[in-house]
Amino acid sequence: MNKNSFDLRTQVSSNAPIELAETLRARLSLFPETANSERETAARLKHFLTEFKPTRFVDHVGGYGVIAEWNSGKKGPTIMVRACMDAAAEGHTYGHDAEMAAVAGLAPLIQENMPKTGALVLVFQPASTTGSGAHAVFSDDKFRPFKPDWIIGFEPIPGEEMGTVVFREGAMTTASKGLTIKLHGKESDISSALGAVHPLKGVIRLSEQILDLSVDEKFEQFVQTNVAHIRLGEKVFHTSPRYAELSATVRARKKRELDKMAKRIVDYAQIAGQIHELGVDVTWHDEFVAVQNGEGSARIIEQWRKATEHPVRLLDEPLYWSDDFQHYLKGLNGVFIGIGAGHDAEPRGSEGFDLPEAWTGQTHQILWSMVQD
Repeated sequence: MNKNSFDLRTQVSSNAPIELAETLRARLSLFPETANSERETAARLKHFLTEFKPTRFVDHVGGYGVIAEWNSGKKGPTIMVRACMDAAAEGHTYGHDAEMAAVAGLAPLIQENMPKTGALVLVFQPASTTGSGAHAVFSDDKFRPFKPDWIIGFEPIPGEEMGTVVFREGAMTTASKGLTIKLHGKESDISSALGAVHPLKGVIRLSEQILDLSVDEKFEQFVQTNVAHIRLGEKVFHTSPRYAELSATVRARKKRELDKMAKRIVDYAQIAGQIHELGVDVTWHDEFVAVQNGEGSARIIEQWRKATEHPVRLLDEPLYWSDDFQHYLKGLNGVFIGIGAGHDAEPRGSEGFDLPEAWTGQTHQILWSMVQD
């Protein structure tokens, strides 16, 4: 790497690519689309990216995914950068609008500085919030011809100094999955107690048991549980409810701990059903495996840090949240990093979360220096 070309203390080219990225982000922010419905988002990305003449462009990858490639036509490494496309129901409260903008903003730089060998590829992935998008993209026949030698993934990290790269070799994130427990009782008129099987007590018991798992000393490492939603009956005042539903999330650093918690919860549900004479159904969804940065990745990040003199903080423990990027790392070499969003940033997923414009510019420059390395 030529250190002077990619010193992050100076502009990598001019402000134009960053300004374009910020304009694109504003447009994407106006139309947040949830997992597997990113049609308008994909259309806006296509309109932007094709302006910079990629040598190959494909869409509808793993759903509404988009891939743009700039290929030198000469043998060499293919480097890929991933951005997530989907929003939460409340909007882009995970910062994916800024992610897309930072990555798409590389397009004008790549067109101006075409790789002399190999290729640079930008992939925009749908359905990251459900844990299904990376697998869908990686398994799609449209993805396979690109065959990246190295793939870079990233996410914003509130609470970290703006632009600081955070990294950990080995487990970088936690594993998690969601569950829904449905309890079926028997509806009856409240004027008669005969035959009434009320699911409320079962829901209360299960909620307490699930939350108590977070402080259970039998688990070896960090585990976390959350009861996210409860539904009980219908808004009808003359009958006792015949149905209840509870949704929760379980999270752990180790898969064996996650599986242990899952078994405990299923057992709790079955016991609650027996005690309160309720029918029980348990379903699982939104499963994430822990992202694992491979052996030797710390050495590569350290080489990049020395070349750019950019701040890097090595994590002692994995991040507490989850990402589906591991589906790429099962079959490809790559790295997953966090990029600081500032000490005052609200938590990811919260109503007040909104990445500052400075984050888009910082991330844009970090990624450009990495793909050049």
